[in-house]
Amino acid sequence: MSSQTTIVEPTGDQVAAIVDPLIQDNPQIGVAVGVVGGDFDDNGAIYYQGALVNHAGDPLPLDESTSFEIASVSKTFTATLFALLGSRSTDVWNGTLAQYQPSGTDPLYPDYGDLALRWLATYTSGLPRDNSDPTDQPKPLPQPYTVADMYGYLSQERFPVDPQDTTYLYSNLGFALLGQSMLAAAGKPASTYPALLTRDVLQPLGMTSTAPIGAVPADQMPLGFRADGSKAPIGWPQNPAYVPAGGLVSTPADVFTWLAFNMGLVDDAALKPLLALTQTPQTTVKTLNGSQLGLGWFLSTMSTPGGTQPFVWKDGGLAGFSSYLAFLPSSDPGSAQSAGGVFVLTNSHIPSGRIALNVLRVMLGYPYVSGVDAAQLDTDRLI
Repeated sequence: MSSQTTIVEPTGDQVAAIVDPLIQDNPQIGVAVGVVGGDFDDNGAIYYQGALVNHAGDPLPLDESTSFEIASVSKTFTATLFALLGSRSTDVWNGTLAQYQPSGTDPLYPDYGDLALRWLATYTSGLPRDNSDPTDQPKPLPQPYTVADMYGYLSQERFPVDPQDTTYLYSNLGFALLGQSMLAAAGKPASTYPALLTRDVLQPLGMTSTAPIGAVPADQMPLGFRADGSKAPIGWPQNPAYVPAGGLVSTPADVFTWLAFNMGLVDDAALKPLLALTQTPQTTVKTLNGSQLGLGWFLSTMSTPGGTQPFVWKDGGLAGFSSYLAFLPSSDPGSAQSAGGVFVLTNSHIPSGRIALNVLRVMLGYPYVSGVDAAQLDTDRLI
């Protein structure tokens, strides 16, 4: 572990030096970089680089209220909701999909119904990436793909499931099922997963601009760009079943709050104690590169001039968008604050993880890594 303890707030010029080389070839790419620390003025700042247009090609403001698809960062919200309901009930914490199946859905094939909610939250349920479909989408995919459709598929389809809590397998399907299970697990009913998440997590934290894809009008959404530079449609608006896995949009202001909360900087009597669950290993299974698994979050290390530095992180990516949150681990999550953290939101497939970890290096007092050598920071492609 690194002995480095001094955290410094990066300047706008330092952030620009990291971001600008990655966006200079596309004048319609925008990047929001937030830095958070309890010792920073106002707990940190958000820096903006580039520019945006909406899906009609009209200029779109790039500021704290701009909506970005946060993709799989959505899983950290679902994991927190599970931690909340699981902390209230051991039955939920130890529950299975069959026990907490939404009403009005078809009975699950036993191999799926026996899956434990806890292992869904740690990517160790044994479910394949997504119904064995290489495009990361369930088949068949009617429009809209509803919660009933998803459970109907799993009442009929047969595909192999690995033994639980033995193998790391990243599954959007798993988190989609976990989130929808929370509807049945909630002590007070809610109509949909987004309604439950809003009531129990977003509202208590004052996050008013986080919602499912499709809730924000297209003329207020940035146009996204794929890695090859082509334009991308708005992601998953007709896939309500998968909102818990990757279907949220959020703003830099709300993501700043979410990062600050996970760093222990936001006091909430019900939610803050959950950080001890979400940010500590909940299984002995590790990823291929040795990262440990909390609830939704990955617990990794990176090399710095001062030694090996642990950090907690989660990334997200849908066609035309990428996001990344990373922060230094707390010595006692839920009680002691993290020293520093960073988030990156962008309407492109530039390496958001590389940006985030370079900024984190600057916060630790080290120089950022540029050029070809910066590829060593792309932990998101190693998981």
